[in-house]
Amino acid sequence: MQTSIYLMLAVGRALLEGRIEGNAYQLQTQLQRGAVEDAAEKTAIRVSAVGVHRPDGGIADDVTLNWIIGSVLGLALARPTPIDMPSGWVVSNPEALEALPADATHAQLLDVLEDLEREYGITGDTPIDGFPKLFDGQAMSFREVVMGGHISPVLVDITGQAVDDAVIFPAQYGSPDMRTDGWYWSATVDTNKVGRHQCDLHIQLFRPRIEDSTIVWDPEVHVLTMDLVVGQITQVNGFTGAGIGYLPIAEPRIVEADHV
Repeated sequence: MQTSIYLMLAVGRALLEGRIEGNAYQLQTQLQRGAVEDAAEKTAIRVSAVGVHRPDGGIADDVTLNWIIGSVLGLALARPTPIDMPSGWVVSNPEALEALPADATHAQLLDVLEDLEREYGITGDTPIDGFPKLFDGQAMSFREVVMGGHISPVLVDITGQAVDDAVIFPAQYGSPDMRTDGWYWSATVDTNKVGRHQCDLHIQLFRPRIEDSTIVWDPEVHVLTMDLVVGQITQVNGFTGAGIGYLPIAEPRIVEADHV
């Protein structure tokens, strides 16, 4: 049984706050009945893995988890490639760019943007030729690029208690998804280990930095904790709802035809 875990991140907000917690949204989930007890837990990233077991305890159907992670403002196949800023912006204001530290924050980048806007009479929402294009075909603005939300986050590792206790066995598999360099994360679940477990998702975001009038991207990894609720049910006959085995079949009865 395959279970997909869809997570969408507000990347720009996560970069501003320096954390993923509170900026990750689960689009599809499978929760055990009664598992969510209060409002705080409703915001947790959680998935239920229910295994089907034979009466002797053997696993009848394996459970596999697949993680699919994206950005709320992500563009198809957007990758952290350098973006050259318009030459006119930087010619008259090189000091502002040179003064930026290597770990410049979004606030510092936006301060530079305001200086450039005053010089050229434009706004941060003005589309810039040469910048990545949005779904409507319109180029992105400087502000939209600086927020970094158009580059999809990448899941780079899965660790934590559920892995240490051999509840899940994560691995990467080949995929045609170019956003993740052709790989995706999956994990099989040992549904004999019933209960609530936790695993840590290591998610890579890309923070913009201006270097020599070029916007470059520095990767940084954040950790998001996910709850995994493992359960099991006993395999039953799909027709009768009873235990597995042969269906009861009545003895054949021979009916003799009447002769005229």
